[in-house]
Amino acid sequence: MLSLNEDNQYLLSSTPTDMRVGVNGMYGKVRQAGLDPTYGKVFVFVGKGRRLMKLPRRPFSNLT
Repeated sequence: MLSLNEDNQYLLSSTPTDMRVGVNGMYGKVRQAGLDPTYGKVFVFVGKGRRLMKLPRRPFSNLT
C-alpha cells in the first residue's frame, strides 16, 4: 500500500506522460532521466490533459 506522507521524496515529471504506458514504461522514463526507480522514491506522472495522475513506487527492499 502506498503511504503518502512527509517521509517520502516526490519527483514530478516535467513533461506530460502518455497514460497508456505501464509501470515499466514509466520506470524507463525515470531511467532515461538518470534516476534509479528501485530506491523507494515516489514518481509523479501527469497526463497531457492534467486529469489523470499515476504515482508508481517500488518499495525499498533489502531482498535481492
